Amino acid sequence: MEQAARGGAVIWRRTTTYKDGRTVTEERHQPPAWEADCWFLERARWQTWGRKDRQDLHLHIHQMAQRVADELGLSVTEVLLEAQQLLLEVPYAPEIPG
Repeated sequence: MEQAARGGAVIWRRTTTYKDGRTVTEERHQPPAWEADCWFLERARWQTWGRKDRQDLHLHIHQMAQRVADELGLSVTEVLLEAQQLLLEVPYAPEIPG
């Protein structure tokens, strides 16, 4: 990952040997890839550089759990634990778009 970000990896090499004994090697190197740095930052420092839509989803789930907890007279933790247990009981079968 780090090398991809820095670039410099040899991606093409040609060595030519001339009749007089000279040897010439030509190389092309990988340019630096800023995408690799972005990928690393999104995962290593997700609080600052991560996708915001995931954080918004977490907040939305917590708000909905708070509503349910208030209605049922439970704590948010109890509601979230119950929801987690229910999700574990459901077999995962993704729908394939037709």
